[in-house]
Amino acid sequence: MNRGWFQALSIVLLVGCASGSKRSGAEANLLDNQVTSDRVKLALRAEKGVDLSGVRVRAENGTVHLSGSVASERAKQRAERAALTVSRVARVDNELSISQK
Repeated sequence: MNRGWFQALSIVLLVGCASGSKRSGAEANLLDNQVTSDRVKLALRAEKGVDLSGVRVRAENGTVHLSGSVASERAKQRAERAALTVSRVARVDNELSISQK
């Protein structure tokens, strides 16, 4: 099983476990942030024709923070657009730098 499918399965299991149990607000929020981060990472990996492997993702209450470096302005914009396609993402803080290789 490749890594992408494993991560997708992990997300499904996390969401299923979270929905079936009662958690405190802080626990639920942490889980929501982790699930959102994982979904954004999957969306970045799904982008074809652009290398987004240098992008780090952190989610916090509907805001996704992108950091790291990419090769071009086009890649930076694609990363932001990919993150915005994920449910529960209301805003993207795009702090990606463009590397000069």
